[in-house]
Amino acid sequence: MSTIEKAAARLASRESQKSGTSEDAAGAAVLDAAELLAERAAKAAALQPSVSRAAGLRYVEIDLEALKARGFITPKAGRSQL
Repeated sequence: MSTIEKAAARLASRESQKSGTSEDAAGAAVLDAAELLAERAAKAAALQPSVSRAAGLRYVEIDLEALKARGFITPKAGRSQL
């Protein structure tokens, strides 16, 4: 069990003690936390740059247009105060 799952289980057990519910609520909270982590991991994987390996060489493709849209300075951005 990961640290985050342990923390979610502790929070759920504290809530169940306060409200007097059974451990089913704690188990449901752990499952909800696990689903949330899986969803966040999928989103993070989608944001990773595409990497392909050809003949042992490493190649990383960076989407400069997306970076420019998010406010980062790119080679074609023109002049800036930096």
